Amino acid sequence: MTKCNIVLNGEHYHGTINTDIFTIAVDGGYNMLNNIEVDVFVGDGDSVNAKNILARKIVKLNPQKDMTDGEYAVDYAIEHGYTDIDIYGVDGGRLDHIFTNLNLFARATAKGVHIVGKCNSYDIYFTAGNERVKLQNVNGRTISLVPFDVNTHIMDMKGLYYKVSDFCLERASSRGISNVAISDDVTIDFGEGSCFIFVLSNREE
Repeated sequence: MTKCNIVLNGEHYHGTINTDIFTIAVDGGYNMLNNIEVDVFVGDGDSVNAKNILARKIVKLNPQKDMTDGEYAVDYAIEHGYTDIDIYGVDGGRLDHIFTNLNLFARATAKGVHIVGKCNSYDIYFTAGNERVKLQNVNGRTISLVPFDVNTHIMDMKGLYYKVSDFCLERASSRGISNVAISDDVTIDFGEGSCFIFVLSNREE
């Protein structure tokens, strides 16, 4: 898989963003990169603080458009052959923006792209169903399953304290919240139904 970063204008990430790989800064997301040169800057410029944007390519968008800067960036990455995306700045700020950012996971996954949200308190994974999701080095961490657009069929799971098999996790249910990994490796076999997997850091950043 060909990997890239997309940095949205959300929470300021406290960890290290590896800008040695292809990196797209999305408008105000550029602010958290401390004036490091990025490969592409995408945005309408309404929330970036820097007077001079250091980017190998600048894609200036019209403020009046039919998609967010983040959606444009995801499409740009996919169109340029990137099949594995780490996306930062998903969380923080307005709740409607957060929901819209989460929709980008479904958009990317529908196009065959693996996408992971990197947040300070948790990582976010997404499955469109009929998939085995493997999580590594997660012993002791809290793991929550949140159905997306439909009920989620869980075929089986290993490495979690609370286990179910051949179980329908209803979209309107909170049943999937706050499970705990009891092994370094967790495997969840999903049937039909899309679902978010939140892996909490369980540590202070």
